[in-house]
Amino acid sequence: MESKPKTGRAAKIVALLIFIPVLIIAAALLAPQPKPVFAFVKVDHPIDMVRDSKGTWTYYFVGGKPSQLADNARPELVSKGFKEDLTNKPWFRFAKGNEEVIICNHNEIGYNSSRALFSGNVVHELDRYSGSKRPSYIADQSKTAVVWIRSGKVSDVELASFNVKRLVHGW
Repeated sequence: MESKPKTGRAAKIVALLIFIPVLIIAAALLAPQPKPVFAFVKVDHPIDMVRDSKGTWTYYFVGGKPSQLADNARPELVSKGFKEDLTNKPWFRFAKGNEEVIICNHNEIGYNSSRALFSGNVVHELDRYSGSKRPSYIADQSKTAVVWIRSGKVSDVELASFNVKRLVHGW
């Protein structure tokens, strides 16, 4: 008795191995892009999205001086019920419940990830580097304003989709 080659099964497995990554990348590219929820954030896409225990942080690189950006942001944030917290200098921090907006230079903030998937916390860079700021490839640190916005939680699928999109676009 001759045994038949199992090419049909192998072909299906190969097709699935090709189709699934293509489907994931297509879904990520077609997924809606997170848009800034504040008018003072004048960039077209976030740099990163990360999660902590209270929500999802979306990180935008805006550029310019943080003090000027905070002056532009303050009227909008205060009108939306945010209160400025002056205890987190050099950050400009505005909070409203679990929502939070932090404006600072990019070398003054960081994200410590934990071992859990998509989890960690936003910290002052001074806390991570024992009193000295993180080394940087940008020579002039005075004009590197970033905005970190914490809002409600996003699902694992949404966060993974953003990360695929970020990888594909090279953000």
